[in-house]
Amino acid sequence: MRKQHSLVAVLLSCLASLSYAQESQVRGQLTALNMTQLAAPIAGRVIELKKRAGEEVKAGDLLASFDCRSIKAEENVASARLSAANTKYKVNKRLAKYDNVSSLDVELSRADVVEANAALKLVRVRLDDCNVNAPFDAEVISRDVNLHQHVSVGDPLFGLVSKADMEIEAVIPAKWLSYVKAGTSVTFTSDTTGEQVQGEIARIIDNVDPVSQTLKVIATPTLPDEHAFKPGMSGVVNFANDNLAVAAGAE
Repeated sequence: MRKQHSLVAVLLSCLASLSYAQESQVRGQLTALNMTQLAAPIAGRVIELKKRAGEEVKAGDLLASFDCRSIKAEENVASARLSAANTKYKVNKRLAKYDNVSSLDVELSRADVVEANAALKLVRVRLDDCNVNAPFDAEVISRDVNLHQHVSVGDPLFGLVSKADMEIEAVIPAKWLSYVKAGTSVTFTSDTTGEQVQGEIARIIDNVDPVSQTLKVIATPTLPDEHAFKPGMSGVVNFANDNLAVAAGAE
């Protein structure tokens, strides 16, 4: 009989532990801090593509290049005009010493130099857009352009996402606000791999949904250098707070 009572006590303890875990947990999802859809900065023909979907890139790596021969020709024209404007300005300054030109002519020629210099800088900005580089370390999740394809400004080129820096997003009952605060410890368990990662609440979004009486919290996980976690993974978020379990069980 005593053995039966002991067995019942153990089962009740296990059930209580399971109830505690379930009462202080919610669903959550990993989101990437750095993710972007790179678009074509200029219109033109793609003459070089360096990466494919699934490949890793480092910040600054070349992803695509455009045929920019016409822009290069514009740079040569703008450079020649700047040189001519500089020569005219220098001549007018010398002539002004002998009153052979008016001060207005000198100022106008100086303005021509400023204008020509600005035009050259503008062309060089467009030349910089001939190459598309990775803005951060990431994985290519999509390549939306083909070699020799002609694209317009704003057309999608590459989708990038970084798994180096991620956050855990979860929605909790508003009643938990008395116990869940910035710094509260959490554990995220991935549905996909079963792996766990520790973290803590970084931000609480102060906007309670009037219907569900819930709000979003964001936690920062402590990720190891090598891990299998990926943006978009969903799982269970457990909150380390004894009072929270009591409050959750009373709901």
